[in-house]
Amino acid sequence: MSLSIQKNVKISSLTTFRVGGLAKYFFKANNKEELKNVIDWAKKRDIPYFILGEGSNILASSQGFSGILIKLPSNDIRMKKTGRIFRTIEVDAGVLLGRLVSFCLEQGLSGLEYFVGIPGTIGGAVYGNAGWPRDQKSIGNSVISVSLLMPNGQIIKKQADWFDFVYRSSKLKNLNSKKIIILSVEFKLKAEDQNKILQTQKEILDIRKNGIPRGHSVGCIFKNIEINKNQLLSHSLKKQLPYSFVKRGTIPAGWLIDQCGLRGYKLGGAQISGQHANFIININKAKSQDIKSLIGITQKQVKEKFNINLFLEIEYLS
Repeated sequence: MSLSIQKNVKISSLTTFRVGGLAKYFFKANNKEELKNVIDWAKKRDIPYFILGEGSNILASSQGFSGILIKLPSNDIRMKKTGRIFRTIEVDAGVLLGRLVSFCLEQGLSGLEYFVGIPGTIGGAVYGNAGWPRDQKSIGNSVISVSLLMPNGQIIKKQADWFDFVYRSSKLKNLNSKKIIILSVEFKLKAEDQNKILQTQKEILDIRKNGIPRGHSVGCIFKNIEINKNQLLSHSLKKQLPYSFVKRGTIPAGWLIDQCGLRGYKLGGAQISGQHANFIININKAKSQDIKSLIGITQKQVKEKFNINLFLEIEYLS
């Protein structure tokens, strides 16, 4: 099988940050066979490879990537089992999250409507356990099993509990291994009235419209702080916390950044959003180092003021 591998592709055009130099190679797989073949091609030549979804959670180096970026197949959403109350669907990892949310609305399936308006693919969403913080919903809650392509070329299926889904993370993300690839995901969803699903989607979209800054970004840069897992909160910080944070059990990273006076802070072509301080916006042809420097400054000041470590939601590609 011949592979149509492109050369010297602009990474900036493949990421929502619109940041990144040239990828030496780029390939879009149409099926699992092509995916396995291109990985074999890279391994034989000792070329690093990186699986790229919609580039909505990636900060790519302005110096580029010397390996091959691979896009996954995005062919199918399949109904697997139907019942009076619960239904099972299987979704290819490359399918856009927005497409799946629309499919579920059309079919009257509830469970994934909370992820309306989130960019990215199913594989990326499961890998990072994407969620909707206001209702403490995470995509891992609906996962039954996941088909994986292992480094040795074997395809295996793992049940949801293997992934150890936690806030904005999973076992795959914690393994720091990009060599285990999500191929497809099975979800267990509940039959529900379409109007009820649509109403939830509208409410969430209204919140997102008012709360999410415009411009090129990757969404939230840092994870929020889980109060019950952080036993080192200072007495003064506890007194400052709004009751809504305590009730929900999380401190928004954006609030901490705002308290440090960093809202609207600019560096090079990048800026901490004046609307939501957990967003960094590419305002004028930002370089990756501009954004990395803003990240470092933010982490340093939050640590100094609150003795809290901010951890990244995004990942670096270099």
